Amino acid sequence: MNMAAALSDSHPQLKSTRLNAGGLNIQVVYTRDRISDVLTDNSRPMIASRLFVGKSIEQVLALIPSLFYVCGVGQLVAALQAFESALNQSVTAEVARARATLLMAESLREQVFSWVINWTPQNKSKLCHIVDWFNTCKRRLDWCLAVEPQSGEWLKGPVGALSQVLTELRLHLCEAVQPFVLDCKSTSSLARLGISPELCGLLATCDEYPFGNAANTLLLGNQEAVNDVNCPLDAMLSDAFCLQPTLAGLPQETGCWARRRIINDSNFAQGKASTLTARVCSLFDEIRLAEARFESIVSQRYEKVETLNHKGSAIVETARGTLFHRVQLSENNTVKSYRIIAPTEWNFHPDGTLKTMLVGTRLPREHVKPVTELLIKLLDPCVPWQLEVIHA
Repeated sequence: MNMAAALSDSHPQLKSTRLNAGGLNIQVVYTRDRISDVLTDNSRPMIASRLFVGKSIEQVLALIPSLFYVCGVGQLVAALQAFESALNQSVTAEVARARATLLMAESLREQVFSWVINWTPQNKSKLCHIVDWFNTCKRRLDWCLAVEPQSGEWLKGPVGALSQVLTELRLHLCEAVQPFVLDCKSTSSLARLGISPELCGLLATCDEYPFGNAANTLLLGNQEAVNDVNCPLDAMLSDAFCLQPTLAGLPQETGCWARRRIINDSNFAQGKASTLTARVCSLFDEIRLAEARFESIVSQRYEKVETLNHKGSAIVETARGTLFHRVQLSENNTVKSYRIIAPTEWNFHPDGTLKTMLVGTRLPREHVKPVTELLIKLLDPCVPWQLEVIHA
């Protein structure tokens, strides 16, 4: 795990340490009986802005798999869509459906890994089921992970058999998910979901703490919101914005809990929106409903898909939330600039959900670290993280 970075100027009396590039350093300041501050430093390097500039589209697409293992399909699809937008290219309904399937498959793989590693580690031996299913999806559908030729010609063999391929993948999905969900329902207890008694007890205790409100839910579904993100990317401080993005000047939250908030289900009406237990259940529900999610892709009617109005922009939904790509091409179609805003940058903004929920919360000293760790795991960063509790 990476070490800590320099502390915030608001706590000059605290000793500074250095965080190696590529991770999150999170420091929680505990004063008397409450959390008084949360300091988050993100040292993830802006790889794309340096490596992609001057390269051809084909070179960038070839680099992405080696740069991004976590959500690698999501990164590749976002890059494809950004390039297609910059080139004013649309994609066929078949390509859109195949890409949507791969995005869903990778999202499910990431969610199952998060569920097992963080909440039900006794199921690690079963991870092979979901990995095998994802690899099968990738092998059968990777023909769609290329920029579509301007002539409109496509790989007619795979596309012609797409419906049959999706039907076969749907049948195998049930077998892959079943070991993790069994016959559990959304109303099942945490213990029934396979979570240990110790963790169930900690979550129950957490649900009694008066956490603050989470950050706003990220919504990039309209052109005004996309413009609000793109404008800072045209400015001199675009790297800084990519590390600490905001919408309308405010931090946002994205991911499975944000998707749950958009649905606005009954939990919110019952005042349970801020509990960590509800967040855990939202992750389980996305896994439990995997077959329904896949079925919606199979049954949805796809038309010819046009790109976003803002040239060179792409938005893709991944397991951890909304992924944003923005590319500008030179006259010879090499990359002039490239920007990526990943879900981790939204969710771990220094003034985001981690801070707004924790600051001011009264809790025993011995619970500060485990409670903070729970929330970090629920926000699910895609990079290594280091947590330090400072008793001021």
